[in-house]
Amino acid sequence: MQLEVIIFLFVLLGLTISSIIYNSIQRSRNNASEKTLHKPQVVEIKNAGLCIRVFRGYYFNTTGTCDVTFQSFDDGKKITLRVPIDELSTITKGSVGALTLQGTRYISFTVNDEI
Repeated sequence: MQLEVIIFLFVLLGLTISSIIYNSIQRSRNNASEKTLHKPQVVEIKNAGLCIRVFRGYYFNTTGTCDVTFQSFDDGKKITLRVPIDELSTITKGSVGALTLQGTRYISFTVNDEI
């Protein structure tokens, strides 16, 4: 019994350490990348209902992120990014605009239906 618990804890520790290393490498790659501008359309917003988490007083505390899938007009390529919840008020399915990225990190999305 104790051996199984010790093995489980080592596996859990290994997964945690590998996750920290992976996230550090991804952050370094994103910081080294230049900011790029794309002109996509929003095709899907996932977990939007789950992003508003805490009710305090008379307003919702809107901290967190949601997954938004953008599709490029140039090559049809789709990319899913984590978007801050406070920016979802301007982003709706079918929105067209200018998407700014740094590596795989979302920077901003400016809605413009005339692009």
